[in-house]
Amino acid sequence: VGDVQLLGATHQVVSPSGVYLGNDGILLEDGTLASGTPYDDAIIDAALRLGERAAAVGFWGPCGTDAFVYETLPGEEALRPVVELNARWTGGTVVLGRVLQSARDVKPPFRWSYRLSEDRMRHEPLVESRELAGRDQIE
Repeated sequence: VGDVQLLGATHQVVSPSGVYLGNDGILLEDGTLASGTPYDDAIIDAALRLGERAAAVGFWGPCGTDAFVYETLPGEEALRPVVELNARWTGGTVVLGRVLQSARDVKPPFRWSYRLSEDRMRHEPLVESRELAGRDQIE
């Protein structure tokens, strides 16, 4: 069984009808690519465990997992850390590659945003400590 390698996590942006629009995330100084949500640790842990199980039964190659946050009661959210395993290159994989390319010109840490309609990466400095503080907690 080979090692499972995590490229990163993104926050997928969709229209109200579910059409893919793009992705958002953060790139930290240590090279971590994350969605920048309070759910990163739980999502990454679940994705790695699923990847390890898939590898154990013979899967190899690129893949991605989908997760979502939903409202349980007004103002309350819950996380579903794994919805499915996408055993293929995903749009998020391509976007993570674009983020790493752009890091050659923009020094991390930064928040990034990619929209398919513009086909361009946007960056802004990641300076607010509260943005990083929530990464290790699930609220």
